[in-house]
Amino acid sequence: MKVDTRKFASALRLAIEHTSSEIPDVINKAAIDVIITAAKLTRKADPGRIEQSLTKGVIPVTGRKKKDGSVAIKNVFVPKPIVYMIINANRRRQGKPGLNNSQMSKAAQALIRKRKQAIGFTAYAGWQKALLDLGGHGFGSSKTKMQGINNTSARGGRGEKATSSRMIAKMVNTATACEIYGRIPLQEALDIKERDIRQHVKEKLDGICRQASRNY
Repeated sequence: MKVDTRKFASALRLAIEHTSSEIPDVINKAAIDVIITAAKLTRKADPGRIEQSLTKGVIPVTGRKKKDGSVAIKNVFVPKPIVYMIINANRRRQGKPGLNNSQMSKAAQALIRKRKQAIGFTAYAGWQKALLDLGGHGFGSSKTKMQGINNTSARGGRGEKATSSRMIAKMVNTATACEIYGRIPLQEALDIKERDIRQHVKEKLDGICRQASRNY
């Protein structure tokens, strides 16, 4: 997932030039604000839309016999070609070999189920660990801040604070659906913060100019 951080980085450098605060604090505060805004802007996806975007529908398949003699029926997804493309692309990135037909069929079913189950973790749960690592208060009450996250794709999320020796803050959202639903909100959050920074600096400089004019 790629976003354009050039304007945000430029505004952040401007803020650093005109602040008396410690530089790592400025960077970390900006990162926290971006995370909170990105989470708020991320629309919780409808599982039905996930299914519609990845499948052509479902078909009933006869399963094993139950103890009472009845036959179990389960619904199997009919994947769209994009599902196979996603699987192949992921395996290539990981340096893994291709799959045979049976393996691909199982992988396709697993990917669709995983996408449908993961949608709730894109926003708040997906960003939770990064927010806490950067010094934010986290989303939700203290009892629910980490509830369930360690059993989802969001468990790999993290943040790294900027320090005096490393002027970079990192924020990572590993929720599976983030690549689909998280990019645009994150870009919007960066753009919003960029505009806020520039407006804040402008107001600060205007105030200094007005004060200088009165003193003169």
